[in-house]
Amino acid sequence: MNEKHIELFVRQMLGNVKITEPGDSNHLTGDIINYQEFCQTNQELKSKNKALAQATNLIFGLKQVAKYSPSFLASISFQETLKALINYSIFQPVDYLQGVKENLVAGQLVPIGPGLEERQK
Repeated sequence: MNEKHIELFVRQMLGNVKITEPGDSNHLTGDIINYQEFCQTNQELKSKNKALAQATNLIFGLKQVAKYSPSFLASISFQETLKALINYSIFQPVDYLQGVKENLVAGQLVPIGPGLEERQK
């Protein structure tokens, strides 16, 4: 594994937070969201001089990383497939195929190694 692979793996394992204090955001206490989404929400709140949300970092194992992935293809490919399929059929999300697992499921070029460089072009 090279440095980029390790960084991607660590980012996925540590990339979620649990909301402890929602402040003036649209999130609820206990919501589990992506860290980037949390930072973006707080930047928007800060620019409007509103109360910021607070959260704690979560460390997930391999099974939970897929479960809380923003990609529905990654979620249905691992655990609790029926539950995830029903949930996603109701909410009809759009998957932008940004991760490795969802690109493998869709048969696309995966964003690691040479595929990452090709995709960035």
